[in-house]
Amino acid sequence: MAGVGAKAFKKGFGKLNGKIKTLIQTKEQKFNEEATKHSTLIFNELSKFVSHFCNMALPFDQATELLIYFCNVY
Repeated sequence: MAGVGAKAFKKGFGKLNGKIKTLIQTKEQKFNEEATKHSTLIFNELSKFVSHFCNMALPFDQATELLIYFCNVY
């Protein structure tokens, strides 16, 4: 029975430890985490754009150039 209580304590302590770490995080670390999430999302959407035009029989190089052109226009 004592083993079950110890496991519950470790589990609870682990959650508390994780919450403390997030409170101690600097603003720069939080910004970096958000930037990573957003850059992954942007990369996925741009990849979908290029693959969409490749599926319409446009060569990869031209699809990439088209993407870069519209990025510059925007």
